[in-house]
Amino acid sequence: MRILFFGSLLPSFLDAFLHGINWFGMETDHECLGGLWKHSIDFYLQGLHQQGWNAIRVPLCAQSILENPILSPDLLQGDSEFVSQEIRYLDLLDRLFQKTNSHSIHILLDIHRLKPAFTTPLWYIPNDPFWTYYRVWDVYDLLLFRYHSQPHFLGLDLFNEPHYMASFGDNNVSTDWRLFSQESIHYLFHAHSIVNTSLTLTISGIDWGKNLSLLSTYPYTFPSEFQNHIMFSPHLYGPSLNYIPSYEKTSLYQYWDLLFGNVTSPSQLWIGEWGGRFMNPSDHLWLSIFWQYFAEKNISGHFFWALNPDSKDVDGLLDPSWDTWNEPVRSFFQ
Repeated sequence: MRILFFGSLLPSFLDAFLHGINWFGMETDHECLGGLWKHSIDFYLQGLHQQGWNAIRVPLCAQSILENPILSPDLLQGDSEFVSQEIRYLDLLDRLFQKTNSHSIHILLDIHRLKPAFTTPLWYIPNDPFWTYYRVWDVYDLLLFRYHSQPHFLGLDLFNEPHYMASFGDNNVSTDWRLFSQESIHYLFHAHSIVNTSLTLTISGIDWGKNLSLLSTYPYTFPSEFQNHIMFSPHLYGPSLNYIPSYEKTSLYQYWDLLFGNVTSPSQLWIGEWGGRFMNPSDHLWLSIFWQYFAEKNISGHFFWALNPDSKDVDGLLDPSWDTWNEPVRSFFQ
């Protein structure tokens, strides 16, 4: 795979670079991968494979995983393999694993929401009798038991973008993301023998995913054998979603270093979400500098947002018809 930046090849770390993309939809009230009303899973995977993408992050809904609802046939009519079949939520995920295995594309499963189309700032819902503090562990268990033997299963992204009241390192059991994620990882390593697998457990930052700045002040305490199975995964977006005070490269690098430059090793860092409006000059400048940052810092991978063309704030790899590729986005990565 050749990924060019300003006319020159990126460094040799690309040999092991995780060139990933988000494919959303299963976390929404549709509970289905986007675009299957138009084309098959194979249609999208073949296009991704041909362009050098080697991983997909799949946002999921915890409630849908546990309840395993029947999906609307209208949302699957573009894939002939689903015609005249009753397809449930986990059936679709099973099929995606089967298809990605044949294309050598890896899958990271992301616990994106607790309820369909309902974003929560914490990994539980206060005063909700069902979504108690540890309920999401049932979701982790189900996914790991079901998919642990899949050859291209990367692992779990524990919870998407803790925000608002979410804290880090203050030992407040109600809000401390560090406390909960550390406890969850200890549980999962022992319950699922993760040290004997190639699976990873991924930790995003607080403040909508971007902020891991307190990691050096309040480090995680894990046995050494855990280290190769833990990834840190900040989420960053440019001016289409955030105020950017400076587009000067040094200032941006300093800001990103502050947010997540204190991760022990770039081999433990991949960017879980990023994107923007590629025809907007400010966005394109920000995207280009961030892409260069990946190479210069030897970050081990990323998951661009998104394959889908209908994210309201950023451009997708597909054009709005779902038939062809969005050329400004496609060419950025070639």
